[in-house]
Amino acid sequence: MGFPERRESIRRLDEIKAFFRRNSRGFLVAGLFTLVFSVLALVHGIGFTATVKITSSQLLVPTHPCHGYICDGTINVSFNPFLYPINHLFGSEVSAEFILLSEPYDSKGESVKEIMTTRTLLSEFPINIPFFYVAGFILALGLEKAIYATYTRARI
Repeated sequence: MGFPERRESIRRLDEIKAFFRRNSRGFLVAGLFTLVFSVLALVHGIGFTATVKITSSQLLVPTHPCHGYICDGTINVSFNPFLYPINHLFGSEVSAEFILLSEPYDSKGESVKEIMTTRTLLSEFPINIPFFYVAGFILALGLEKAIYATYTRARI
């Protein structure tokens, strides 16, 4: 006999398992698509362009550059609309002012430029990952249907 709720939950679990088995290749292709586009989105010049300007730089401890410099500046990052579609909907440019401590002996603030670019990317990039995955999954399903249609036509 058994409980009807238990049978219903087992049936739903079987449906979920069947869905994942049926679409496992699609999930794999979507993951690969996400990986490739994520790497492209993080490459300077392809996914984004960043301009960091240090407006002033002064020693943290006077006459001791080994403690670093306090750097003031601005950052302006423009995102590729194809690789950052969600950001493009809300404006494809990010501008901010900052005050940051540089690495020791870095009077030009190169370490500050890298840190600010990385911080900006890490704050904006994760928003777009679900888009990459969904687009990859849709692409995988479309490819699968196209391959199946070509295969069935070739058999006839």
